[in-house]
Amino acid sequence: MTNLIAQAQHKTLHLYHPEQIAALTPCTLHLNALPPEIANSLLTCLLDESQWWKSNRFRLFERVVQTKSTSCLYIDDKDPLAEKEYIYNGSRVVAFSIPYLTVPS
Repeated sequence: MTNLIAQAQHKTLHLYHPEQIAALTPCTLHLNALPPEIANSLLTCLLDESQWWKSNRFRLFERVVQTKSTSCLYIDDKDPLAEKEYIYNGSRVVAFSIPYLTVPS
């Protein structure tokens, strides 16, 4: 585990076991937070949607740079305070919703 901590300081760290997450990050992993059918539906949907996600551009030291990773912002359409457009890293970001993943109450 000590070797993994040293690696974490210099490059992308790939974690495969819950105990690695607890030991190497300031995060708590909550397993089974969603029922399996909802979790699988969400995963499938996000994997399908991820082909349309975009990489972010932002200014860094007087230059415009672009991230290698992609991302997307999702909102709850039913929230009266939710907006369709947000500012992230100084750029306008359009927010999307996935209505067919709404969990019945």
